[in-house]
Amino acid sequence: MPLFENMNMKSNSKVKKKLLIAAVAVLAIVVAVILVCAAYLHAGRSSLRGQRSRDAEMLYEGHSYMYDEDNINILCIGVDARGEADTVGQGDALILVTLNVRDKTIRCLNINRDTLAPVKVFGVAGKYITTQNLQAALAFSYGSDVADGAELTEYTVSELLDGLPIHAYVTLDFDGISKMNELVGGVTVKAMEDLDRADIRQGETVTLSGEQAVYYVTERNSASEDIGTNAARMDRQKQYMCAWCGLLKEKLKRNPLKIWDMYEQMSGYISTDISRTGMLYLAWKFAGAEFTDDGMYEFPGSYERENYYDEYIVDDAALKEQLVEMFYREVE
Repeated sequence: MPLFENMNMKSNSKVKKKLLIAAVAVLAIVVAVILVCAAYLHAGRSSLRGQRSRDAEMLYEGHSYMYDEDNINILCIGVDARGEADTVGQGDALILVTLNVRDKTIRCLNINRDTLAPVKVFGVAGKYITTQNLQAALAFSYGSDVADGAELTEYTVSELLDGLPIHAYVTLDFDGISKMNELVGGVTVKAMEDLDRADIRQGETVTLSGEQAVYYVTERNSASEDIGTNAARMDRQKQYMCAWCGLLKEKLKRNPLKIWDMYEQMSGYISTDISRTGMLYLAWKFAGAEFTDDGMYEFPGSYERENYYDEYIVDDAALKEQLVEMFYREVE
């Protein structure tokens, strides 16, 4: 009997040893995964932050403010090149998305495409000519390609916003809106106005199909004699994007890695200078951040019509107040 007891003890000892080795191996794998994820997220944030910062103080109503370095500013550009041969199109929708990684908040600044802002003008041969105050949407059209147009638009928006750093861009061809709509299973809205081409009537609740989503986001009566027809479209864009972002958040909460699959599905319609690690970092932060309709801003101003074209003139004092609220922290 002592012999069998001794054998059982040795057997139990071997089992315990194997279990201990297995536990250590599992722990090592878990630690390795955590370290890899942490490295990915750190690399993602670093790729977004880069060297784009703003050190200058801003004085407002007798107080000093510094730019909040915890903001990551992504310029989203809706590009309309439909029916325009040999052109990159115009930046017909401009939304600056700001993710504050400290406060875990998302704010969006919906920039009117008709806003007068500094635009770099180039000749037919691509030679720089001058910088003029033109509609912000035109900045994109002077690019030699999509990436160039995006960078020119970044310059215009940054100058408009008093040198605000823009860390990355995402462009979306309007032809890709239906695909974007499908990614979240369709977006439900209460129609803000009649849209005949989309077969939508004001006040009805509708889950937008692919083509309906395109019309709902892009349609406007540009031939109207009324000034400021883009304002109604911006209201619809705001409504749609708030609902779409809410659905996207739910998907990314379940699995932030889905952002890569979504990006692949949108290939051909979108362009960005965000790295894959940057995408994962943003998806992770976006999923845990607070975003409400109140986080969608437009800066105050007024419309004028010059030579047939609408021009949106920014109220500089009101814009400065909005910049302080959204992007700066008071110096203690």
